Amino acid sequence: MTLVASVTGFAVARIHIHGGGKSGVDVDLTPASAPGAAPFVRTAATDRTDVTPPRGISGAFRADTAGLYGGMHNESACDTKELGMDLTTHPDRAAAWAGVLGILAADIPDYLAGLTPVFLQYDTYLTNYSFVDGKARSTPAVIQAGTAVIVDKYGKPVAKCNCGNPLTQPTATEGLRYIGTPWPAFSRATVTSVTAVTVAIVSFTLRDLSSGSVFDRPIGTSGAEDGPRYVLPQAGTQTAPTTPAPPPPTPTESAVPTESAPSTTEPVSPTESAPLMTESAVPTESAPSTTEPAPSTTEPVAPTESAPAPNTRRRSPPVTQAPPS
Repeated sequence: MTLVASVTGFAVARIHIHGGGKSGVDVDLTPASAPGAAPFVRTAATDRTDVTPPRGISGAFRADTAGLYGGMHNESACDTKELGMDLTTHPDRAAAWAGVLGILAADIPDYLAGLTPVFLQYDTYLTNYSFVDGKARSTPAVIQAGTAVIVDKYGKPVAKCNCGNPLTQPTATEGLRYIGTPWPAFSRATVTSVTAVTVAIVSFTLRDLSSGSVFDRPIGTSGAEDGPRYVLPQAGTQTAPTTPAPPPPTPTESAVPTESAPSTTEPVSPTESAPLMTESAVPTESAPSTTEPAPSTTEPVAPTESAPAPNTRRRSPPVTQAPPS
């Protein structure tokens, strides 16, 4: 599903609309390295402005999709401890921040300790909260790829690193109208959103923004426990790893693909597929089925292969009964 199908264009003026209406919903374009006019805190900018979303990728993605988020191998996108200290030294801000995320202000340090810093790899549609008049004010926003955020164990972005602003899922999906100044790589056709999962994620598979490979980062860590880099197909192409596999025939028809000589003479799918998402999709069953297609069907017959010989012997005496002559 594409979230930008009904977008009509850009507005000339910046207008803040808190909710829907006849004129639709204005969505603020929030560039990387921009804390905004009323940030919860001010921290050192960690965002990257050199991240360009892949063309033609848009819509909603599961939060556990490999390569959905980016990272720098063995490096943290932001300091969650510093964010916690900045918030707790300002009780009013801490209370507003905690209220948005449904926790107690006293629990902020422990809550932050379980979050994981990453970089958005796509221009992402979220709800951004600024601190205005002692309260959290919500604004629908598309946040530029390359912005550092922290995500919870279900993969939801919950705070923006360069300003501490809490983030939540967007509520409006129709009548969207982007306002503000678009960055050079911005396209309405590449706006994405994140669908949180219901089972806690053990580790995130992040795309290394410096090399294009991927690595695993355990939940609640900031880079010191990153796993080694390896190769994965382009992010957002959950079905791409299955393309090297045989054509659509079901696994039960694995004997049919023997018509295509390449698939039987060289195990293309196991070697060309990427290590992660293809381990479950690689047709490892097809190798046994192509090398021994008959065993399953002829195994019962094998013992009777010797049976036809006795039958022919029984028939041969009548045919070769020449002695009576």
